[in-house]
Amino acid sequence: MWKRCSRCWKSLQNKRGGDWRSFAIRYIGIDFTGPMIQKIREHTIAHPDATRGALTRFVCWDFGFYSPGGNARISTFSDILKRMDMDNLIRLPKLKSNRAGRKKVAPKQPVLVEQEIRTWDHRNLEPLMFVLIKEPAQQRLWNDMMSHYHYLKRPRLFGPQLRYLIYGANSKGHLERSETKDGILLGAISFSPAAWRLVGRDAFIGWDDQQREKQLNRVIGNSRFLILPWVQCPNLASMVLGRITKRVAADWKVVYGVEPVLLETFVQQNRFSGACYRAANWIEVGSTGGYSYFSSQKKKRAPKFIFLYPLCKRFREELCHTS
Repeated sequence: MWKRCSRCWKSLQNKRGGDWRSFAIRYIGIDFTGPMIQKIREHTIAHPDATRGALTRFVCWDFGFYSPGGNARISTFSDILKRMDMDNLIRLPKLKSNRAGRKKVAPKQPVLVEQEIRTWDHRNLEPLMFVLIKEPAQQRLWNDMMSHYHYLKRPRLFGPQLRYLIYGANSKGHLERSETKDGILLGAISFSPAAWRLVGRDAFIGWDDQQREKQLNRVIGNSRFLILPWVQCPNLASMVLGRITKRVAADWKVVYGVEPVLLETFVQQNRFSGACYRAANWIEVGSTGGYSYFSSQKKKRAPKFIFLYPLCKRFREELCHTS
């Protein structure tokens, strides 16, 4: 069963010139030692009928992998275990299909019906409102919007995250089909953990690896941003990007107990110019090299602009502080 893994361990021994038990490897900023990986391997052997989900829960429980809010980091460690399997360090159980006897479920109808294009004056959409998603219905609406109208589709976000629905008030008082008690639905946005290593950002901050490892949780990423395609309003995108910064900083501190001092985001160069981020005073600090989570897809990814938004004047001092 572990023939391929044994070869992998042998190559690791040769590469590092020491016993595998002293070996350490990092995935998504988390270090795993040889004994930790051996424990995962032993658990899969002792529980051959366990599902991948059960294995992920075991890893989170046994090694104490929990978010600041006390929840097991299931999504993150599900992907870490897949990477370990790809690297032949462990062998995951085969995916189990229970399609037999499963009733066919009719596809869900879209939550949001596409509207006719309409041009707005931004004064008629004031005040802008950001509704933090807490209810399942709000989550489904957010997912539906991203799945249908964002070019990257619905994301799989890892770790801590905040998602918002963006509304504008209807000062003229006439009812729109996309209007709710919160106002006129304009779009959606989300924030999640920052990239582990980013050359342009790291040079702009000026931190070393030790400082980055300790303070990275104070940098958060704008992972998705969408203005619905039928909402036409000059400067609306930059207005949203300028105003959401203080709101997400305050919400992140309340929800996760961490005060962020810097925001980051990526803009795909062959699709967008990044003008709305520049207009909202985000700072362009370079470009990515076409990174993909899976190295085999690296050449298939388009480079992206890197934009940063400092949330305080002393953000460098805060991020480079390690005591």
